[in-house]
Amino acid sequence: MKRNMNIIGNLRLFDLCLPGSHDSGSFNLTDDLIDVPEFLAEIVKVADILGLDVGDIIDGWAKTQTVDFFTQLSLGIRYLDIRAFYDAPSNTWKLHHGPVAGNPISILFDELKQFVSLHPEEVLVIEVAVDDPGTAANQLVFQQLVQNSIGSKLWPVTKGFQTINSMVSSGQTIIMTIDIPILNNIVWPRSTIYNTYANSPDLPTMEQFNINTVKLWDQRRKDNQQLFKISWTLTANSTTILEMVFPDSPHNLIELADIANSDFENWYNSNMKGYAYPVLGNILIIDDLTNSAIFTLSQKGSSIVI
Repeated sequence: MKRNMNIIGNLRLFDLCLPGSHDSGSFNLTDDLIDVPEFLAEIVKVADILGLDVGDIIDGWAKTQTVDFFTQLSLGIRYLDIRAFYDAPSNTWKLHHGPVAGNPISILFDELKQFVSLHPEEVLVIEVAVDDPGTAANQLVFQQLVQNSIGSKLWPVTKGFQTINSMVSSGQTIIMTIDIPILNNIVWPRSTIYNTYANSPDLPTMEQFNINTVKLWDQRRKDNQQLFKISWTLTANSTTILEMVFPDSPHNLIELADIANSDFENWYNSNMKGYAYPVLGNILIIDDLTNSAIFTLSQKGSSIVI
């Protein structure tokens, strides 16, 4: 954002499109499962046919990114999609994607603190999904993690949406959305972000869905109540898993993502003419960000702002 501050300084997040990563914390997953994997029967069948480890297949279809938070932010990502849960045995909040546990969430906060210290002019949006915030004691653990790392950098919901200049000059450049009651005075509700995604492994289906989604965004762009998120992502299903047995089919989520990413720039140039900026909502998320044209588009002057 720093390089564009003379253009965007007096704008609000409603006027911009931030590049984001989908399931940002899945770059490092463990062997620990927190739930029964979806499509487990298909996974076991494929593992038997290909002679692969079931756990490796599960991890392969849960991993959406290949680089850590600090690297994602350094490359230009300004929105992080975080999935968190409380691990009672270790008294630790951890990251996850679906049924697979990942790093302790403290890694996120440490890398956020490092990044904003080095780049105080960059505004970030962090969306944290927590299915069950648990007891007051569990929430207190989370609160302490936040306050001891990025607490002073959080832009509180009580201030509402103001200009980028206002956020930067205050030193509070992080908007965090999460539904944990103990944090309500400093964070934003998750309803702050309007989420959309195609939920399909099929590229043409996803592309048509997002054409329709951009039309919806164009109708809602003056709403100024929610940040509108568009997802350039493909989602595996049982057929996707079974088709792993064919050499030319994607064998993990990164390979599926690269199918989507390979056509992103062509899709944008073919379908997005005539729309006012920001064209792709307020947040655009992608898988496997290091192999995406999202940054190429931003350099060409599209609606995406880094």
